[in-house]
Amino acid sequence: MFNRLSFCKSDKLVQVNLPTSKSISNRLLIIRKLSGVHYEIQNLSQASDTQLLNHLLNIPPSKLFDAKNAGTTFRFLLAYLAITQTKTILTGDKRMQQRPIEILVDALIQLGAKIEYLDNQGFPPVRICSRKMATKSISVDASVSSQYVTALLMIAPILPNGLTIRLNGKLLSMPYILMTIKLMRQLGIECSISENVIIVKHGKYDCRQISIEPDWSSASYWYEIVALTEGSEVFIKGLKQKSIQGDSILPEIYSELRVKTIWQNEGALLQNVTRRISVFKYDFINNPDIFQTLAVTCAMLHIPFEMSGLDNLRIKETDRIKAVQNELSKFGVETKYSKDGNLSWNGKISSVIKPNSLIINTYKDHRMAMAFAPAVVKTGFLKIENPQVVIKSYPDFWTDMDSFGLILH
Repeated sequence: MFNRLSFCKSDKLVQVNLPTSKSISNRLLIIRKLSGVHYEIQNLSQASDTQLLNHLLNIPPSKLFDAKNAGTTFRFLLAYLAITQTKTILTGDKRMQQRPIEILVDALIQLGAKIEYLDNQGFPPVRICSRKMATKSISVDASVSSQYVTALLMIAPILPNGLTIRLNGKLLSMPYILMTIKLMRQLGIECSISENVIIVKHGKYDCRQISIEPDWSSASYWYEIVALTEGSEVFIKGLKQKSIQGDSILPEIYSELRVKTIWQNEGALLQNVTRRISVFKYDFINNPDIFQTLAVTCAMLHIPFEMSGLDNLRIKETDRIKAVQNELSKFGVETKYSKDGNLSWNGKISSVIKPNSLIINTYKDHRMAMAFAPAVVKTGFLKIENPQVVIKSYPDFWTDMDSFGLILH
């Protein structure tokens, strides 16, 4: 299904309430369940991934858990189920069954779990057969997904001897691992990290209420739209300058891309400013979720770019590198992807854009829909495939964008 998207800029100062952090919400749901006490989590994300995880954690013991296409949900559940249940099958949709999980499964087997693949080796679905885990030291390849490490970290205090995790390979998305450690410390767990070694002591999670902060990844689309719209301003309520989220690097990144961030008591004011750089260079190894947003921003501003640290984006909801290349080519932006994981563009437009024929495919990926939507500021009109895919992380995205003048028909 395709919907038309048009643009008519609002003359009013747009004020936005972002969704709360899906990443923090999902971690707190697992931690709350491991604590054994059902305490309130304030401002829990309404994202479909979070709601799915919450549902699966609160159903009676089952022979089958379906994580659908929620990667974080699947990986966090795998570790949780391995320590709490036996004779359980964990599965997902067709795309999920193409996303690798062998590193996490191998780590859980090192701990003593018995897990079997039901179809293809290294991929869902799996059967969890036992939950006797006592090993206190493991090694994990951290170069594919930080979610593997986080899944292990959260169950570590429940293990009889705690857990020491040695991280091998090039560390990926380290801010997400640090987020997990900070949350665990806030909730009473003794946790230390030195170079590539994390030590978690055996302990009990403190049943303490934590109010979840706005989602910085969702803020990226507002930085993008302000960057693309001359003279625009957007006020984001509740956004925190000091945050445990890695994507809080956005104000620094967009300071080079025509957006000034002014911090106020109740949030952040984003202002479009006149500023231009000759080329944008950035390593996304710590911030993979904002890659698509930055790629579209630079393309629409005709700023050449060199983007690295993208390897793991091929195993997300879709192959995000290929998807971005495909959709940018519709704007005459022909990018090059190298074997060492770099995406680049020389700044030249290869063909004339025809707005009336622009159709953006979203590949069942929420971030593709949200990253490409602001491009309508430059084209005035385009079509978006399956726009409701945004419910995965930002359910009110189109309502909020309507307040700025991006109107979905």
